[in-house]
Order: sequence, then structure tokens, then C-alpha cells
Amino acid sequence: MIRGGINQIHLFEQFANTHMWDFVRINLKTKKKEHLLVQGNLRKSILGTYEYIFPQEHLAEVLTMFGVRTDKKSQWKIGGFKGAALRKMIGHGVKPIPKYKPVDNLRYVELRGIALYPIGIKYDEIRDSEAFGYHQEML
Repeated sequence: MIRGGINQIHLFEQFANTHMWDFVRINLKTKKKEHLLVQGNLRKSILGTYEYIFPQEHLAEVLTMFGVRTDKKSQWKIGGFKGAALRKMIGHGVKPIPKYKPVDNLRYVELRGIALYPIGIKYDEIRDSEAFGYHQEML
């Protein structure tokens, strides 16, 4: 969830959507790895939440970019709800945010003037797609 002034939230959305990520997939015909640049995508979801779509192998980098903490002090409560309660209400396979080691990166998202309340992670299916001709994460 995000809380803050409308202009600051719009600025956050714009920054989040500018990042490009290396997407690795395997060509089913050649059995070789291929790299493709894909744009991160922030989209609005239910109950005032957002989802950020990106290749799974960049999880630590994304959590670092958004300043997500996983320690005990980072557990939040807003309007009587904890993150775990919202995660259960949303459902759809949303899992708790895993502990991770922050990484050094130059990626930046404007977080001044907003409060970011992380709820969880939703992992995408990884499978062969005959339609695309690749074994890949189904972003």
C-alpha cells in the first residue's frame, strides 16, 4: 500500500515504471538462454494496493530499490490491519516477503513524501510456453 500526497504518489509511479530488467528465458528449440530487457510495471490492484511486475531473479534488487525491510521493527499496522491480514484478504497466492540481503545498486525510486507499506510477494509460474517458444517466467 502507498500513502501520501497525490503528486508524490504519481512521481513514485513514474520512477517505478522507468526501470528495465534483464529477463532470462530458454529457447525451446535451441535450448539456449536468451536475454531480453523488460520494463518493470507498477499496476494498481485491489484494496488500494499495487503490484510491481519484474523478473523474479531481481527480487533482492527490487526490494532494496523500494527500501523494503524484513526485520521485526518493519512490521506495520494501519487502520487496524496488519500486512499479514491484508495479504490473506487479497489472497491469490501472495506470500510473506522473504528475508533478503540488500544489494548495492544504482536504481532509484523517489520515496520522499510517501509511505510504502509492503504486504507480500506473488511469484509467477515458470513453465514451457509453446505459444512463445520459451521456458520462462510467465510475467
